[in-house]
Amino acid sequence: MYSSLGFRSAHEPVPDSLLMREVQDGRLGAFRRIYRRHYSAVSAYAIHCADGPVGAYLLACRAFAELLQRILEGEPHLERRLAGCLRLQLLSSVRIAAVSRCAGDSEQVSPRFRQWVAQGARWSMEDNLHLALAWENLPADTRCLLWHTMADRDNPDLVSAVTGVPSRLIDDTRIEGLNRLRQIRVSLYLDRLERPDCRAAVEELMAQLPALRLGDALRHAGVCAACREVFNDVIHLDTRLEKQLPSQLLGWWPGSEYLNVKSSIHGPVTDPPFLDHTMRTTLSATRPRGSSRGRGAVGGGLRSALVIAAFVVGVAAGYASYSASAAQDAEYDAPAHPWHTASPR
Repeated sequence: MYSSLGFRSAHEPVPDSLLMREVQDGRLGAFRRIYRRHYSAVSAYAIHCADGPVGAYLLACRAFAELLQRILEGEPHLERRLAGCLRLQLLSSVRIAAVSRCAGDSEQVSPRFRQWVAQGARWSMEDNLHLALAWENLPADTRCLLWHTMADRDNPDLVSAVTGVPSRLIDDTRIEGLNRLRQIRVSLYLDRLERPDCRAAVEELMAQLPALRLGDALRHAGVCAACREVFNDVIHLDTRLEKQLPSQLLGWWPGSEYLNVKSSIHGPVTDPPFLDHTMRTTLSATRPRGSSRGRGAVGGGLRSALVIAAFVVGVAAGYASYSASAAQDAEYDAPAHPWHTASPR
């Protein structure tokens, strides 16, 4: 719980943002917590992209490996609308890798994903550009909480761990975020209005937020199509976000099937090969010979370089190991991945 002075208690989970800082400081064990928090979701999304569990597992590992590399190198995510939300960044990495795989060999991806790509990988952001723009104008931490509560529908304990917001405050914080999004959506529309009647109606709408006790403004929306769209966004924001936001941000979205599969996937039993190898190699590389003092003996710059080098070696070793395992398992028709769920077709 937060104290009145704003300090975090020892029993409170460390949010993703602080875990990232720990990883950047060379404490790679913090990435294990990131991996376990997002494992089920990334795995479920990958299952709906790949043609088979082995391919899905490799897509998921690749997404986590790319995230670790970005954190170690201190590179911000290129897509502003995904900044501040590791879950979105991971799912986006899975989709990008699956599209690349489809271009090389379409048989490596699921039939539905292959069809989506063949149809031009249509991005539904164009369906509601104004709502998408309003989303981008939200603070990153607000976007993260809204995604986890409204799109991914994670349980309060997980949302609290990811965002750092205490469980008891999540619902109130979500409502505050929605109201802020409503204000931004209306403000963006108001900025480009010229007609006095439209401006008066929208100003009334803003004055009534968040209560939404509308009179003349609602009657105006009945005869003005442009204002009606704004009013629908504002009044029905909850359902519109749940329905439109995932496909607007990710393009490919399996919908409720993704949520169902995610709920059936348990957390990982072991570390992924690339992380396990990276941690062991880094520990060995940073411990001085003849000394038991592992940490602090290597300068910050050199330590970061060693971490990144170990990461690259770890990824290569991990993928080689899993490729060999997958080939052997395929030969004997044995399961080649740690998930106990089928790949949807």
